[in-house]
Amino acid sequence: SVGGACYPEGHPDRSADGIDLEWLKNKANKGADYFITQIFYDADSYEKFMEKVAKKGIKQPIIPGIKPITLYKHLEVLPKIFACKIPKKLREQVEKAKENKGDLRKIGIEWCIEQCARLREMGAPSLHFYASRGAPIKEIIEGINSVEAFQETV
Repeated sequence: SVGGACYPEGHPDRSADGIDLEWLKNKANKGADYFITQIFYDADSYEKFMEKVAKKGIKQPIIPGIKPITLYKHLEVLPKIFACKIPKKLREQVEKAKENKGDLRKIGIEWCIEQCARLREMGAPSLHFYASRGAPIKEIIEGINSVEAFQETV
């Protein structure tokens, strides 16, 4: 199968509204089977993006791209590289924990678990994790499974 990239918060090299959706529609028409988003930290941006995608008639699954923030420098580096926005609440939590790597890692894991659970509730077909060496993906997946198991019992 053929996968493609998409940008719920906009491509870093384009600023005009709607251009990204035209490129996405073109990729869909050319035979892409699915899409994976660039990283983002606000599930609302995925939800709004999916509404726009539906209006464009794009039917392929769009898989959210997730990357946990585990280092203080991610606050500055990730938005520059990926043109992603860091929500104020997450930024404040990371700022408070900047001197404690363990707490910072825990914040990143918890944020990802909450975001992933919300994305699954929104109907995300699956999740894609962008991970560097030492990324806490196992902990995040275990946390997601715990949340989903809890929700099934309620």
